[in-house]
Amino acid sequence: LAGRTVTGKFTAAGELTIMDSKTEGSVKDIESSGTVAITGGRIDGTLTVSGNGSFVIPGGLFANAFDEKWCAVGYSAVKGSDDRYTPGIDSGKWAEDSAKKAGDGAYLIENETDMIRFAAYVNAGNAIEGKTVRLTAELDFSGCDYLPAGTSTALFNGTFDGGNHTISNAVVSQDKSYAGIFGVTGAQAEIKNLRVKDSDFALPVGQYTYAGGIVADALGSVTNCTAENVKTDGWFSGAIAGHTYGMTITQVTVTGCDAGSAKAGGVVGYAKRLMHGKKSTI
Repeated sequence: LAGRTVTGKFTAAGELTIMDSKTEGSVKDIESSGTVAITGGRIDGTLTVSGNGSFVIPGGLFANAFDEKWCAVGYSAVKGSDDRYTPGIDSGKWAEDSAKKAGDGAYLIENETDMIRFAAYVNAGNAIEGKTVRLTAELDFSGCDYLPAGTSTALFNGTFDGGNHTISNAVVSQDKSYAGIFGVTGAQAEIKNLRVKDSDFALPVGQYTYAGGIVADALGSVTNCTAENVKTDGWFSGAIAGHTYGMTITQVTVTGCDAGSAKAGGVVGYAKRLMHGKKSTI
């Protein structure tokens, strides 16, 4: 439905897509045997579904909160200044004072949603300096828009322990400046024991785009990490790190990666200062 106003009950025999439309009345009376995809427009009712259908919500503006199970991984209903809801990432959903902890005090990442919300928390200005975040499971981001942790104004500066787990099928959207599991890390950051596989961090080759299989723009250290079948591209691109002003790399493995066409490297795309590395395999 594009550019139409729908009032009252609406029945669809198959899939139904609502985009740039105004839907009034009782939205719970939408019946569909397929998927109801809401990509835009305004929904003034309470969002439920009847029949054998299901909802997918990548967009839209809603009068009421909706179930996050209909959103992309890590997304939920976020209330705006106009008191309406839209799908977004709420950085408050993962926070140091509420995240699950291990016995040693490390914050735990248990699933894909945790990882996206952790990244949003970092990007909101929380460096997690002096603290450890630990991955406890294999993560598969197939069909999702991955969010790197750390930006040029909000660095990740803690320790991330991958627990020897794998993050696979991560893809970063083309409108980002930094692409990787981590976007930007600080001098105190330590990333260790992580494997990244079958992921695409290729950005347009324009000035100031950074891409790395582990970190796009790195300080700190990367230890015992693997990039396997990872594609990176940008002005600076490398299978482990795209760019660094100085970092330590120890025991990394790079296999079957495509590191781009500009300032690119098998491990690091471009290092502006002294970099220490040892015991690595390419």
